Amino acid sequence: MTATLRITAALLLPAILSVSTLQAAETVAWADLPKKVGAQRGDRDFTVTTNTGESYHSRTLLFSFSGVSLAEPDRSVPRDQIAEIRIHHRVPWKDAFLTAPAVVCVPLFLGLSADDTAARVVTLVLLAPVALGVGLAAAPFVAVIEGGQRLAPAKVIKVAP
Repeated sequence: MTATLRITAALLLPAILSVSTLQAAETVAWADLPKKVGAQRGDRDFTVTTNTGESYHSRTLLFSFSGVSLAEPDRSVPRDQIAEIRIHHRVPWKDAFLTAPAVVCVPLFLGLSADDTAARVVTLVLLAPVALGVGLAAAPFVAVIEGGQRLAPAKVIKVAP
């Protein structure tokens, strides 16, 4: 009985994950594109695809009236050649796991006076186990959430002509 359940689960999981890739692309006017893409936080990868099928990857997009500039490959794509922009979530694992301890401990540490070095040292020594505990407690949740975001399909934005 358990072997049948395992086989069924093994067959259903890829099917369930592939259903989310069937999302329709959203068509957006050029003027609304920077707002739709959102803030450049560095936690996403962008793929700009041209009408000819060429793809350019970057972590930063700079929009102008004439087109899009990609920061890393130092390339500009004219606005009339852009077919779509794909946005995929990407945060380094270490950053994801360090967020929970930082949210708890950094405000406590920074709230101390800069002149009181002894208090900072004592607080740092006392906060280290707290940060470790918070990080370990949050790790399973962070792994599930971050893993799910990485498996999610890229958001596709079609550029209106």
